[in-house]
Amino acid sequence: MAIYLSIATACGAKSDGLFSTPPDGGVFFDPAKPADIAAFNKKTFTIEPVDNGKAIQATCNDATGWPDFDFPAPSGGWNLSDYGGVKMDVTDSGQTPAIVNLRIDNVGDWHGHPWSTEMVKLAPGETKTLSVTFGVTYHMRGYDLDPAKILRIKLFLGSPQPPTVLTLRNVVAFPKSEMFHPKAVPPPDPTKISEPGFTKPADRDVPVTPAAWVGKKPPVDGDWVKTLDENFEGATLNDKVWTNRPFGDGVFTQSQYYSKQNAIVDHGVLILRSEKRPGHCMDDPKMPAKDYASGYIDTFGKWTQTYGYFEAKIKLPTARGLWPAFWLMPDRGPAGNADLKNWLEVKRRTSTNNDGMEFDILEQLAEWGPGRYNIAAHWDGYGVDHKKWGNSSTYFGPTADGWHTFGMLWEPGKATFYCDGIKKAEFASDRVGSCPEYIILNLQMGGWATSNIDDSKLPDEYQVQYVRVWQLKNRVAAKP
Repeated sequence: MAIYLSIATACGAKSDGLFSTPPDGGVFFDPAKPADIAAFNKKTFTIEPVDNGKAIQATCNDATGWPDFDFPAPSGGWNLSDYGGVKMDVTDSGQTPAIVNLRIDNVGDWHGHPWSTEMVKLAPGETKTLSVTFGVTYHMRGYDLDPAKILRIKLFLGSPQPPTVLTLRNVVAFPKSEMFHPKAVPPPDPTKISEPGFTKPADRDVPVTPAAWVGKKPPVDGDWVKTLDENFEGATLNDKVWTNRPFGDGVFTQSQYYSKQNAIVDHGVLILRSEKRPGHCMDDPKMPAKDYASGYIDTFGKWTQTYGYFEAKIKLPTARGLWPAFWLMPDRGPAGNADLKNWLEVKRRTSTNNDGMEFDILEQLAEWGPGRYNIAAHWDGYGVDHKKWGNSSTYFGPTADGWHTFGMLWEPGKATFYCDGIKKAEFASDRVGSCPEYIILNLQMGGWATSNIDDSKLPDEYQVQYVRVWQLKNRVAAKP
């Protein structure tokens, strides 16, 4: 869950065509002016001036869905080309810890609205400066943000524990002299399409022929054994391996509900279909109703593996608002035992604490357009101790038939990510997960993928031709 705050008031701004520049000092709004405070679309929040009009306090008591408040930018946006980024002082004025993110959004078409984001973690009573440099996301190189066309400034809080109370002071655009500069990366090898961990936007325009080993074996030598060879043959899902409902009955904060009707096997292809069809989660009238139906399958309680090479051949959807994913989550429970109703047991089995980790082999937002995806690892839960690694600007080129393979080589202390046989990134750490993991393929809608779903392009499909997994022979023999 996240709280969204968008701050952009006129407050003496100077107009420059469509976009406005903030007044001297880069100040966006005046907390002492009742008109500025009243302009916020409060929704589930209360916004009020504090400290004699020197700050604002935002309070939210709602722990469901995505509570937010949003205020439109003047004349369509800000021109911040004279500045290096935006910062503010944030105080956790409540009684619970808070994870606070500040995001700067660019103006663009639906193929991708670039943004820059940073985060701070706050204990009750703690104050920190949250500073976002244009073009930098979580202290790494991000989008090439155009500061002359800033659509909005957005503050969101991850995993809130209401009541959430934030006090915001000194919301300003800062000078270029204060910009954060990420550690330089090695220059790309001109003989390769992209260096591991540092792909470039130009990669998405370079046609690719998948490597010869793709689909046949892992990318490194070894005595490998194929442990899963799912080709989605026939017309029904192999229920000895897959389940087409998530634990928790599919109640997520995205816009979709999951329906068995939307996970289709059609003689060699898994089709996860998204469509506008109001209904109830898992087709159960006792569950919450939503406007969109989509598809989901996983191997929870039926198939797991620790280490090895995981690969899927995929054709991605294109409708704005869709969020296909191929990922792994921990499952410490015994095979053949998946009590989806026992929430405490499911939570223990799937925890990313200790030796657990979420591996995102592929996440793609359709609004990014073709040739870009996200890879990530998450661990230590999803609250104040949450940690992550990854890159949402990982690029790949087109293939002749539109199908792509996404894979991950998982070894002790290291996870290496591939697309069409090309090494894209490597995460080496003693904290890389080491417990059994199950596979998830799903098509989410809304949420991170944008709440502005393009209904005119629905239905749309996320297609999977195969899922294959290999394991070293000695590990297969050692498995109890």
